Amino acid sequence: MSALGIMLAAIVIVVLVSALAMFRLRSDVYLQMMHDLERGNPEAVLARADGRAARMLVSPYARGIACFKAYALSHDRQRMADQFNVLMKLPLNEFNRVSLLTDGFAAFARMRDRKRCERILKEMEASHVNVTSLEGYRQFFEIVLAGRVDQRERIEDQIANLNGHRLGYAEYLLACIYASIGDGRVLALRSRAALHLEMQVDQLDGGVGVGTAI
Repeated sequence: MSALGIMLAAIVIVVLVSALAMFRLRSDVYLQMMHDLERGNPEAVLARADGRAARMLVSPYARGIACFKAYALSHDRQRMADQFNVLMKLPLNEFNRVSLLTDGFAAFARMRDRKRCERILKEMEASHVNVTSLEGYRQFFEIVLAGRVDQRERIEDQIANLNGHRLGYAEYLLACIYASIGDGRVLALRSRAALHLEMQVDQLDGGVGVGTAI
């Protein structure tokens, strides 16, 4: 191999090693933020996201979504809303946009923020959200957040054909409908929903995520 060839090969190797090292550092910083979220430590997430390493290595979207989830852990609704708005203004690809919308809906739904969930649902309808998933979000919004009761008979008819967590989810939705109309069976139905969802009754509200439409 000529001297020029050896030099070019050496340059390529240096570039590849540098790229791999940068990727490893970026992954490490991001994973540290995710581990802090899993441990329920929002302060550590925010401190890490604001650090020099994260600003240099992690994309604005990845840092932003980590901060959004940290604010959600802290139940800081206003900062959640501000961070969500910042994220929505980023030039996102379709996958990240849909992911942001679904994460945002789930977080605000846990806080029973009907107004923001309604706005996000409209954004979902204008985006490439899977039709089946969209129906699930729409049903959850209408029953749990908006208090609509017009799906009562359909869900009652479907319950006999369901089992496991799917049955528990249907029972939870139906319990929300019963609560809206003052039906005395709501407590018993919530107990059954908790049993099938393997949760405590007091964990249902805010703990039940959006499922596939019943």
